[in-house]
Amino acid sequence: ARRLLAKSSTQNDLAEAARILNFVIDHSPNRVEPRVLLAAAQQQMGNNLEARSNLRWVNEKKPGDLGVCLALAQLEIDLGNDIGARDLMKEVVKLTKQMTKEQIPPAIEIAKNCLEVQDLDRFLRHLYNTEKLSKKGMLVLAQLQEDIGNMGFAEQLYEELIEAPDLIIVRHAALFNHRKKDRQRASDILNLLSETDTEDHQRVLA
Repeated sequence: ARRLLAKSSTQNDLAEAARILNFVIDHSPNRVEPRVLLAAAQQQMGNNLEARSNLRWVNEKKPGDLGVCLALAQLEIDLGNDIGARDLMKEVVKLTKQMTKEQIPPAIEIAKNCLEVQDLDRFLRHLYNTEKLSKKGMLVLAQLQEDIGNMGFAEQLYEELIEAPDLIIVRHAALFNHRKKDRQRASDILNLLSETDTEDHQRVLA
């Protein structure tokens, strides 16, 4: 079943995997792993309601599994249940210390889509304080700080980010300073890029 669930799987492969997993579940109804795999197959086939049903069952049987919580939260969002996703992500936030590096980016994307501002802020700050936040995550945190008016922390984050700049970071940092009416600092940040790139980004500040 695992082999049939590869990313390149055809609909026939997915259907066969689902058939095998349903057979396993019929004979061992209390096993958790087959239901997780079945939910993955169902989601790939577009059967989100069935996938959600299985993941909810797993989450009740095995609460606190980050992978299951994240997958279920994304399904809840996809199905328009933002409140359900928010409740799940509040549990995820409590388990931040257990989060793997691979789980952090999807967790941030899901959190952005369902958490209230204060909860999102708390989650991102914890990741930042424990040095688990990637540059992309720091950018999300910086933008959030600007949105809530915490300009000092936002500026600190942008200054940290431009220590190892790329095009996206430079653009956002320059625009942040432009919005602060500090055009000189914005220009200085743009100068971190090559001459060609600088010309492109100067147009943003025009």
